[in-house]
Formats: sequence, C-alpha cells, structure tokens
Amino acid sequence: MKEFIIKKLSGKQLFQYSYSLCQYLHKLSYRVSRAVLNTGFTLVELLIILAIIMTIGFSTIPFSTNFLTRSDLSNKTHELSLLLNTAKLNSISAKENSNWGVNILSSTFTLYKGNSFMNRDPAFDQSFGIPINITITQNDINFEKLTGNTNSVNLVLRNAINETHTVTVNQVGTIDIQ
Repeated sequence: MKEFIIKKLSGKQLFQYSYSLCQYLHKLSYRVSRAVLNTGFTLVELLIILAIIMTIGFSTIPFSTNFLTRSDLSNKTHELSLLLNTAKLNSISAKENSNWGVNILSSTFTLYKGNSFMNRDPAFDQSFGIPINITITQNDINFEKLTGNTNSVNLVLRNAINETHTVTVNQVGTIDIQ
C-alpha cells in the first residue's frame, strides 16, 4: 500500500491523494470478491454430485431389500424353534399342570397352554407376528405333559425370494432346523 506522508497539503493535493486511495481500495476489494466468488461450486457441479449420490443410493436398494428378506426368514425360523422348545420344556416340566403347544397361523405364532389351540387358556398366550413376506404352513403342534411327545411335523417357511427353511419336529419332540 502506498504510504502517505502527512504534510500540509493543499485542497487539490488532498483530493488527489484521497481519490487514488479510493481507487486502490476499490481494486483491492474487487480482487478479493472475485477470489471469494471463484471458490464456490457451480450449479452444474452440484447437479453432477447429486446424480452420482442418487445413482449409488438407488443401486443399493435391491441388495438391502434381499438382505432384509433373508434376515426376516432366518429370524422367524429361529423364533419358531425357540417357541417350540419352550412349549416342549413347559410340557415336560408340567408347568401349570398342563400340555403346551404352538399354533401357527398365516400372520402369527402363538405359544399356548392347553390340549389344543381351541381349548387353550388365553391368559397364557404369547403371540409373535410373522412378516408379510414370509409364508408358513398353518399347523398346531401340541406337546404331551411330562413326556414332551408330539406328532411328527415339517414346517416350511418361505420368503418372498423363494428361499426356504424347514423346522422338523419328530415324535419325541426333537426340533431340527434345515
């Protein structure tokens, strides 16, 4: 920046110095504002970035959907196995001096106390939902008090992408997942 020496200046000289100082400051502010304006993003650059992010996002949807469908099938298979084991153990231990069973409908698994689902004590019911993308054969599995014996049954769970898991219960109440 130019150095100004303070002296007695005439009006014309003072005007010239102040005018040149204003011009210098104006040029300096113009350079600074242009530098600031050149550091941003253009609309085209922002649209390209947005398109890339959307493409990546939309390409992951099928993978995440399949992952959720597979995990639903696996979770519900293990949940059914646990309910069957709970019913079997409750029957063997003669909990509440009764048989215990699991009723399977299209939308719920129900752990119940009684000789059948129709003759159960609803106060002991524990129901668990089945996701809409899983189908299962409807059935009623009842375990005998003290022995845990039941009828042999194969329960097939199928998800929306046609993967299946099979839960097998044999006559002595052994539960196997395939």
